[in-house]
Amino acid sequence: MRIRHLRTKAAVIANVLFLGIAVCANALTPGTFAPTGSMTAGRASHTATRLNDGRVLVTGGYGSQGGDDPLSSAELYDLLTGIFSATGSMAVTRNHHTATLLNDGKVLIAAGCCYLASAELYDPSTGTFSATGSMTTGGRRNPTATLLQDGKVLITGGDNPTSLASAELYDPSTGTFSATGSMTTARSEHTATLLDDGKVLITGGINGGGALASAEVYDPSTGTFSPVGSMTTARGLHAATLLHDGKVLITGGFSGAVIFASAELYDPSTGTFSATGSMTATRVFHTATLLDDGRVVVTGGVVGGVVIASADLYDPSTGTFSATGSMSATRIVHTATLLEDGQVLVAGGEPGGAYVPTLASAELYVPPSTPFASFSGKLEVAVSTGSFGLTSNFTLGAGTNGINPATEDVTLRIGPYSVTVPAGSFKRNKKGDYVFAGVMNGVSLQLRINPLGGNSYTLQAEGSGANLGGIGNPVTVTLTIGNDTGSTQITAQIS
Repeated sequence: MRIRHLRTKAAVIANVLFLGIAVCANALTPGTFAPTGSMTAGRASHTATRLNDGRVLVTGGYGSQGGDDPLSSAELYDLLTGIFSATGSMAVTRNHHTATLLNDGKVLIAAGCCYLASAELYDPSTGTFSATGSMTTGGRRNPTATLLQDGKVLITGGDNPTSLASAELYDPSTGTFSATGSMTTARSEHTATLLDDGKVLITGGINGGGALASAEVYDPSTGTFSPVGSMTTARGLHAATLLHDGKVLITGGFSGAVIFASAELYDPSTGTFSATGSMTATRVFHTATLLDDGRVVVTGGVVGGVVIASADLYDPSTGTFSATGSMSATRIVHTATLLEDGQVLVAGGEPGGAYVPTLASAELYVPPSTPFASFSGKLEVAVSTGSFGLTSNFTLGAGTNGINPATEDVTLRIGPYSVTVPAGSFKRNKKGDYVFAGVMNGVSLQLRINPLGGNSYTLQAEGSGANLGGIGNPVTVTLTIGNDTGSTQITAQIS
């Protein structure tokens, strides 16, 4: 969308002017990572929570590799400027803790190392933390925290120092925790995912017996956990991501000395797991973030004991992973947060290597374009006058958020000729067609995009005065509207 384009440009300009970051020419290329401002402190095992106003709250973590210096400081990232700035500090130092955005816009901070029972609330309106009720247990490290549909927060498991089966609920209306049913198995380093029906899926983790394959579901209406089908592989330190179709993608993790590249899907309608495509690399301590178009970007991890910078993209429509751009730094125990403009903020983490400080750097992942499902057409070209006439049909691909040529950049490439019509240039007529007529870089253009219903459209494009020298069959034609793109080869009538 146009807002994404504007905010991305604003962030890059701010970086260049105020932070002295050298942004390469292809920094905003879809499917790549681009630099942004650094945090005020190096952090790993911290939290990053997108607030209702679009800023990202980063809390705690540890500052040196190994976690010997837990942090109480916090900071805010502003995507409009690309800058991190300090905000109020927490009452205590925390890492391996949780941070949950509540319905009132505040953030609940709970648990952490070492075995903290305390909790506190961050208020974005004041930029300060304040104490709230403590948990009912003696404290937890590495628990999960999940916002339920009724606004309460479910806390599960963790360790103190052995793995815990207990769970509890935080009620924002009273500021207190109360016990709820216990899990069927003690777990730490597990995942908890809110399903579309309001229940919570708990998967894997570790306890004294090693990594777990078992899974269970919490039902808020009864306050109890019940087992469901087990994963195909026992895993701890994996990631779980709710997909747009209601299934849950499980990626990576470890068991014993083995780190996994494999992935699987949980289907709530059957209560079972099934294998899906594997990642391009083994990953643990990684992130898996759902993008606006329904795909999942997976960042960082470990291969052969070495921390990596690579990233994968999972496409639910094909059930496969493919490599996407790599981060500028190797990272584990970092954060990856979806921003309101559709990009992903990756921050901090450990780079690997003995006695190496944690990272303060951050970067933005620019999601790749969503390809058209189909694109075809007819083309006539008169080289001497630089004239062309194109009639084409295209259908948007799976996972698209739709197009709006009136508010998005539209780029058309015909052989050697390329033109970008800026957002706001197309107007919608009474028939519902998007129409542009004008002169761009000396070329007279008439463009019409006609919605046919669903995700299907026609494009009519006429131009004169374009540089079409050297054009030959087949002619490559590419159309990009916002984050959706398609390319086709047409055997044109060339004169």
